[in-house]
Amino acid sequence: MIRRPPRSTLSSSSAASDVYKRQVFNALRSNRDLCTVDVVMYTVMLDGLFRHGRNDDGWELLWDMQQNRIELDTVAFSVLMRGCVKHSQVEKALGFMEEMDQTGQAPSKVTYNTLINVCATRPDTFGHAVEWFNRMEADGFMRDAHTYRAMQQACAVAGEVEYMERVVSEMEEAGFQRDTGSFELEARTYAISNREVGRYDHQHAGYCLERAGTILDRMEAEGLQPDVQTLSSVLRVFAEAPRPGRALNLLQDPQWKDQLDQWPGIAGCNMVLNSFCKVKQLDRALELLDWMESNAIQPDRNSWKALLNGALSKKKTVVPLVQVLQRMQQKGVPMPSQGKEHVEAARVQQRLQAALDQMTTE
Repeated sequence: MIRRPPRSTLSSSSAASDVYKRQVFNALRSNRDLCTVDVVMYTVMLDGLFRHGRNDDGWELLWDMQQNRIELDTVAFSVLMRGCVKHSQVEKALGFMEEMDQTGQAPSKVTYNTLINVCATRPDTFGHAVEWFNRMEADGFMRDAHTYRAMQQACAVAGEVEYMERVVSEMEEAGFQRDTGSFELEARTYAISNREVGRYDHQHAGYCLERAGTILDRMEAEGLQPDVQTLSSVLRVFAEAPRPGRALNLLQDPQWKDQLDQWPGIAGCNMVLNSFCKVKQLDRALELLDWMESNAIQPDRNSWKALLNGALSKKKTVVPLVQVLQRMQQKGVPMPSQGKEHVEAARVQQRLQAALDQMTTE
């Protein structure tokens, strides 16, 4: 038995349209002699609610279907699974698939693709994505472009490089051409895998770095131009490797600045700032800060946080820390003691006090 979910709070911007939809639905339901409200009608409304992010209303409508003994069909189950994507409700989607089996509803290709999409939203459910990817073919359904995109998404979220390359290879052998999104997911897979595995496996980290470094050339060979998301994913591989020099070259490449309106942005700059600070090249990080300002890219809280952490890593001298604090003062950025970063504020104060004590002793 499904319990009635709590009614969602309607925002003022969408309240009128939601009230209208509810009035239409109630009118249909109360005039069964004029119009039969069947599973098709319910499914159309469910689909609309989920597509517009009104998941709470969608689950409430499902409860209403249960109360009116509306039997779900394959299309309805597929729509319900789609409603599980937004909040990564993998277990709920798997439950719908189990319910389909119990009620004798045969899944369609759309059902499989949707379930794989749900499983692709979490790294801990990558195994489920693989299971249904394989079961789909075993049950006689040909994988299509949506299937391969969903599996690439699953690989990217989990950082599964080997499986991603198998999926891409199969996709190409099946005659599906890669697009910009496919290459972006490939780059994101290398970035996540390098972060999770590369720190322990240097050979794997080198492989991810090498393959990510060829993505833009391979895209050019396919006649594709990268978008901001693709460049950001490649940049992340370089920055987290860490290879700040390669990351900086990509960030400042005039080719992409001329072709893409939103490149470079503050997120990419912060990746490179963190990379320079990670290898203790604070002077290069400060040079990047000057370049950002000359290109009208204003540093944010994360920029200053990276610079402070980089300065604090310099154990033998307090000069870099003073340089960063002076920059912050010039820009009117609150000192750490006045902000919310209490741990960093304490570390800054301790370093400054230690330097002061040392000068007093000398």
